[in-house]
Amino acid sequence: MGIFDRFISFFTGRSSYLVTQGARSSWPSATADNSDIIESIIHCNATHASKGQVFHVVMDEKGRTKNILRSSPYSKLFRQPNPYMTTRDMMYVMRRQAERTNTAMAYIEWDDRMKPTEIWPIAYRKWEIQKIVDAPGYAVVFTDMDGIEHKVHLEDVVIVRNRYDGSGMSGSGMEAIEKVLELQNDVDEGVKEALTISNKIHGILRQKKAMLSNEDVKKAQEEFIERMKEAAKDGGVVTTDSMEEYKDISVTPYNTNAATTNIITGRLYAYYQTPLEVVNNTASEQVMQNYYTSVIEPWWLALAQALTNALFTRTQRDYGNKIVVYGAELAGASWQTKLQILDKVKETGDLTRNERREILGYAPVEGGDDFEVSLNFIKDSDQSAYQMSKMKEEESEESDKSEDKEGDEDAGES
Repeated sequence: MGIFDRFISFFTGRSSYLVTQGARSSWPSATADNSDIIESIIHCNATHASKGQVFHVVMDEKGRTKNILRSSPYSKLFRQPNPYMTTRDMMYVMRRQAERTNTAMAYIEWDDRMKPTEIWPIAYRKWEIQKIVDAPGYAVVFTDMDGIEHKVHLEDVVIVRNRYDGSGMSGSGMEAIEKVLELQNDVDEGVKEALTISNKIHGILRQKKAMLSNEDVKKAQEEFIERMKEAAKDGGVVTTDSMEEYKDISVTPYNTNAATTNIITGRLYAYYQTPLEVVNNTASEQVMQNYYTSVIEPWWLALAQALTNALFTRTQRDYGNKIVVYGAELAGASWQTKLQILDKVKETGDLTRNERREILGYAPVEGGDDFEVSLNFIKDSDQSAYQMSKMKEEESEESDKSEDKEGDEDAGES
């Protein structure tokens, strides 16, 4: 019995095989699973994707966020998705699975009132969709990493695709990268063989004796090796007789040049749309912004839409219920950029003092949740009233000045 058997309510009814395109998972690449470069890229992307924060929101009729329901069962679901995982764990696993197979899955457990109580990312070897026999609906039959087969209702499964050509339920396969992986594997094997040869060949022992048999040459070689070993123990000096000559040599491990290797590895980084600088944590602010815009944020959007469809009925969605994934505050931005943005919004009241402190990584302070605005700004609809008020104030000031002047003149005449 595996971990799934203790926590997931599996479907135990009969189901039938579907003879249709796209009802099965695409095969992951075994070569990709063994590549240290791809593992670094996947770990990098999954780590950044795990920074997303998941909330239940209600949208207004204009498609804007009206309320963030932090205490709803749907928001609470993502504070601790299941007894074994944190939110970060769940987000990491979902992205990692999508990178490996282009299809990530998660199972939703419901209570008697049809409120979600747990969500479990599904780590699978393979899966397929089957028709439930003698009942409406479909089932997902998946084989876990221990080789155990499980069956759950399709309507209880979140499916997020990374690369999708629309041909079925599964994301696209890994065929596009297989040739590059083969080249990368050949390069790695070539380097290994070249280093092995260069580390094992140290010199040439020349025998000056004429017409030695192969057996005599091999015996002399073995005796010389033994003398080398003894010399290593006793001072490092090797003696030879007048009929022997030893010449030390250095073998250069020739292999694929750096330019070719960089082209091959560059194609791997391009396939995953992840710059080497991002993986090595040396990316500039602009590179990080581009990376989040092109890789992480589209994934958050796809995940949010898949969760919305799985957690809410059509009626609930029509009333504006939605799952959203928000990114970390100004992810990838430098301190200079953060300070510039905070300086621009400090007078408009867009952020509270604590929200501004959170962007800088500081703890909240008492009284910091109130919005503070500058009195130098007014609504667009109030411009006319504001102008009329200013004109009246100016007229009043001119009138007061005129009266004061007339009073001074009268006082001078008297």
